Amino acid sequence: MSPGETAELWFSFRYGYRANADYRLVEAQSFLARHDREHAFHTFLFGARAAIIVFVFLFAAILNLRIAFYYGMFSIFIYLYFLSSYLYLHSIIFDNLFVNYASGIVFGGLAMTAFTFMTRALLNARETNPRFDQILLGALGASWVIGGLCATIIPPPLSEHVLLVAIVATAAANFAGAVIAFRGRYAGSALYLTACIFLISISLYGVAVQVLDVPRPIAAATTHAGFTLDAALFALALVSRALALRRERDTATLAELESLREKSELAARLIGAETAHAHALELSEHHRRKAVSTAHDLKQPLLSLRMALARHAPDDAIGKGLSYLESIIERDLDEARRTDRHPERTALPTSLTVNKLIDSAVTMFADEAALKSATLSSVSSTLTVKTDPIILMRILANLVANAVKHTEKGRILVGARRRGNAISIEVHDTGRGVSEADLEALFEPFVKSDESPGEGLGLWVVKALAEEHGLTISVRSRPGRGSVFSVGNIPRAPG
Repeated sequence: MSPGETAELWFSFRYGYRANADYRLVEAQSFLARHDREHAFHTFLFGARAAIIVFVFLFAAILNLRIAFYYGMFSIFIYLYFLSSYLYLHSIIFDNLFVNYASGIVFGGLAMTAFTFMTRALLNARETNPRFDQILLGALGASWVIGGLCATIIPPPLSEHVLLVAIVATAAANFAGAVIAFRGRYAGSALYLTACIFLISISLYGVAVQVLDVPRPIAAATTHAGFTLDAALFALALVSRALALRRERDTATLAELESLREKSELAARLIGAETAHAHALELSEHHRRKAVSTAHDLKQPLLSLRMALARHAPDDAIGKGLSYLESIIERDLDEARRTDRHPERTALPTSLTVNKLIDSAVTMFADEAALKSATLSSVSSTLTVKTDPIILMRILANLVANAVKHTEKGRILVGARRRGNAISIEVHDTGRGVSEADLEALFEPFVKSDESPGEGLGLWVVKALAEEHGLTISVRSRPGRGSVFSVGNIPRAPG
């Protein structure tokens, strides 16, 4: 043959495998130079792929990620599949071409298996999409069955076309998984989808190489470079996914730590509140027993005073005042007994006329009002209420006492009004009055004017008793003109 001419050689093997290749007669120096270039190129790519595999395995070991482990296995088996397909393993390990051919099918199947498990890990398909997980495993199982038939029963070149169908089916299933991940905005899914497209493109290029008779060195170099680039794309996708998962874990851990800190602070505040509550209960019990003791000590002297007044100086106003004090003392003692023995018992409402309450209050404070040249009077009423008389009397007495204290040479009028199914009792006075800005502070404890001789507790007691028994307290006042205090929402007695 002359230089530059071509010859076609055909090889026939016992198992039916055949291959055709073009052989050229070239100068030895040119052949060696081209061989060195190809060797250097493939060595570089082999080194790059090996570095990527080592990096990914280290990454998988450090972060304990299954997806990175599957990728490492995928890269190794693709590596071995390439070596087998281009007869590198035949020249180094397998003398028998049939064994080399079968090993290529096995390595390709293992690569597709690792690829499928990598897609499942990316989607967490077993948990989030079990139906698609079954599709992936079904496609993988079918490809293994077809590969086994091609390695043992189906002869070439038919086996090559059947294998191509199996590869396309498995690749399509994994590509669908990449699309699902991309649409679900999984971290790294864009790179993963790109790598899948690139892998399918390389596979189709392998088919085109056989059809178009592309020279083997060019086909080998192009395919090897494509697989290496594809490995890098998959590695970047998995690193991006792994880092995103790590960030999610870190965020969840920080959120959990913050939650634990808040719970710890809440527990500390709760313990503090419980301690304060226990102290308040102890203090309240101390004051309650002290008040009961004082009430008990006052009960007998008041009884003696009543008897002495009855014998020597009968006075209706003093008598009603003493009765009022005795009723308060008796009620406090009764509440103390209920707290100790029967805490669930409450005082029953009693029906009584409004006139009786108002007259008692007016009689109690009439002399004190007269000493200040103030007139204390009432408006007669036929209304009847049903309530706790002691509580209502305490509220009314405090309101009347407050009006007498702050009225000089004026008039104080006490009366009742009907308000639907309820009644309100009002105390009008022509005293100094209160500005709008000071109205809110009237019902605070120990708040009083400079001219007031009291302790600033009367209106606070009124508000506390009213709120405790479902009554309302309102006030209208104009400086220099006087005030109107009203206790409302008093239930009317039926009939």
